[in-house]
Amino acid sequence: MVLLQLIKRNIRLYFRDRMAVFFSFLSTLIVLVLMLAFLGEGNVDSVMSAFGETSAEAKEHADRLVVLWVIAGILVVNAFSVAVAMVGFMVEDTAKHKLAAFFATPVKREIFVLGYIFSANIVALLMCLFIFAVGEIYILAIGGSMPGGVVLGKLLLGAAANIFTASSMAFLFACLIKSMSAWGGFATLIGTLMGFLSAIYVPYGTLAEVLQNTLRILPMFQGTSVMRELLTETELSWFNAPKQVKEGLAEYMGITVNYGDVILSYGSKLLYLFAWGVGFLLVSFVLLKRKNVQDR
Repeated sequence: MVLLQLIKRNIRLYFRDRMAVFFSFLSTLIVLVLMLAFLGEGNVDSVMSAFGETSAEAKEHADRLVVLWVIAGILVVNAFSVAVAMVGFMVEDTAKHKLAAFFATPVKREIFVLGYIFSANIVALLMCLFIFAVGEIYILAIGGSMPGGVVLGKLLLGAAANIFTASSMAFLFACLIKSMSAWGGFATLIGTLMGFLSAIYVPYGTLAEVLQNTLRILPMFQGTSVMRELLTETELSWFNAPKQVKEGLAEYMGITVNYGDVILSYGSKLLYLFAWGVGFLLVSFVLLKRKNVQDR
């Protein structure tokens, strides 16, 4: 099957550069360590203060809550960065005129498009699973526990939704960018902005109102909220605090997405992510159709 061969080819291209894969893991782990080292204590103090806790046991739970909050953000950033790297093979093939050669074959062009998108989703999911496993090993080492089967299933679906949106967005930009130098600049820009767009560098509640309103409509922040809400649920439930206090802290840290008194549900955020992904793809297909007409 041609599609399967294309997927295998793109996956092999990614893992062939072992140093690039290694530094991708390393950069993610460095960001995780730096965030915990420089921002972790401040966020732990915010949690303790919000719940009025001072005990050593409460601090342990607050520590784990913040670590899980950071891991959720890293998973989303990783999904977007890997998807951009994978879809970059399409830009490389275009620049080297390989894509034109592919299109000259009897195989439908849609098959080649799906090859790039599916391979990006597969590799990004594998990388996210690896990062999640590393994070959970650390959580277990500091006294935490593994999520239950239902939560793990929801996390997997949440990761898939984030990755689908990320790969669809990357594919849209790949339809517009024709050179590897320009794609490298785009990848650097996305990698820099992702931490801000998903509110992982600083808590959501510390941002100006105009930035909060902007982030709420972006899929990166919605996707991060999906992962945070699932990962932090157990630690948040440990604290014996009024519901309003917990909801206020969850909104402040970007764990939930609120519109006034309405808190978006897990399902609503998933639908929102998939809607963005489908929207990116529809625009991409329109651009490709126009390009096909111009090439005739």
